[in-house]
Amino acid sequence: MKFLNYWERLAALHMYSQERRQERYRIIYTWKAIENKVNNFGVTTYNSPRLGRLCKLPKITTTSPMSITTLKEASLKIRGPKLFNSAPKTIREMSECSTDSFKKQLDQYLASIPDQPRCPGYTSFCIADSNSILDTTLLTAEYARTN
Repeated sequence: MKFLNYWERLAALHMYSQERRQERYRIIYTWKAIENKVNNFGVTTYNSPRLGRLCKLPKITTTSPMSITTLKEASLKIRGPKLFNSAPKTIREMSECSTDSFKKQLDQYLASIPDQPRCPGYTSFCIADSNSILDTTLLTAEYARTN
């Protein structure tokens, strides 16, 4: 292991970076709220004929100071539904199944997304501006389409 860089160690140990673990948790918790397995924290959904089940994103008032807006955007109520909506339709539409089944499908999906946390010396090799699922899924899809 000592000859592997941080990203390679994460892959070899089948581990997620801290940021990816947090985002995975937010997706799972949002799904649990939708499925009424935990107290709902204000998540509402709608069905799109083309896209399937999606979460409605609450509006953020733009009159608040930037520091307050940033905190609101990082909250579970905003970030959780955004992450949930970024998952494939097959995962978003999973319903009336066990949490373990949902996690298994989610983990298969997350394994297909590069997990490249920002580390000193590695930033020039990153494919996205951040390691967030929201950034990397768009670039991964674009890369797959052009190659």
